[in-house]
Amino acid sequence: MLKKLFLVVICAAGVFLVSLVFCECIFRFHVPEIYSEGGNALWLKHSWVGDRHTPDEYRSLAARLKKMKITDAYFHSGPFNGNGTVNRDRFSNAPELIKNMKKLAPDIRLQAWLGQIEAKAGGPLDLSSPATRKNIIDTSCKFMDMGFDGIHYDIEPIYSGDGDFLSLLKDTRKSTKSRGKVLSVAAHKPEPVPNIESILRKFISYTGYWKRSYFLDVARETDQVAVMSYDSGAPVPFLYGNLVSWITEWSVKNGVQNLYVGVPSYDEITGGHNPRVENVGNALMGLKKGASKLKPGDRKKVGSAIYADWTTSDEELGIYMKEWIGNQ
Repeated sequence: MLKKLFLVVICAAGVFLVSLVFCECIFRFHVPEIYSEGGNALWLKHSWVGDRHTPDEYRSLAARLKKMKITDAYFHSGPFNGNGTVNRDRFSNAPELIKNMKKLAPDIRLQAWLGQIEAKAGGPLDLSSPATRKNIIDTSCKFMDMGFDGIHYDIEPIYSGDGDFLSLLKDTRKSTKSRGKVLSVAAHKPEPVPNIESILRKFISYTGYWKRSYFLDVARETDQVAVMSYDSGAPVPFLYGNLVSWITEWSVKNGVQNLYVGVPSYDEITGGHNPRVENVGNALMGLKKGASKLKPGDRKKVGSAIYADWTTSDEELGIYMKEWIGNQ
């Protein structure tokens, strides 16, 4: 009896492995000829707002962003202090950055990337405090009045259903709209399987997923959603690519107007991230497949968001240019 059971298990494992290999082949060799038609974003390091730079460095940055068809540049400008402020010495070079980039690349939106760890996850930023939320909005207004074209919030982790975060977005958007600016957010992934977020939360404190309804609530309160479609825990490229494809297709079909799909270029191995699975090539294949399932007009609502500029190698940039920019 045990011998038969062992053989059944071995056969089942064999079928599973063969299926994975077959799926990998299908995933890798059937990539649609879809390329960027909308906006694209890039997360950039803090030194651009914190340190002095030469004219040549600004020219090189502008040329790189134009080459990559970047429409929204997220310049790390924080982090927030626990009370929602940012120390002035953290962004002493921001005016010089804005002045140079407005001259060299006036069509690229410069967004102040502001983030921190939320108090519910053990961080210093307590969004349940009205005073803290007011300080965050006042701080964001200072960056916009300085010349930034928008605010990019990256407050993590935000657990699904967090009403304080929605209140912050709603109130911030009043300020961005009144100034003709944009509000974007680094969002967790919508759950691919209903209730998976609730199940995962029973075992780990940080899942990286939101309930679908909450994801759409956040999207409605912002102008752009840069979904962090990495740290998924996917064990193989086929599963990861299908997740990215589903996020792309589902989000747009459910009303998200400006979706930037996160493309990971960092090499750190964590519990949820394996760079052999989650990388530029696999993410872009998933993005292309998802975009191919949209109506032609809706493809303009989808773009990429590379995380991050400082971890992207020349080889990865080449993959991005070939697979997403094409011969445009």
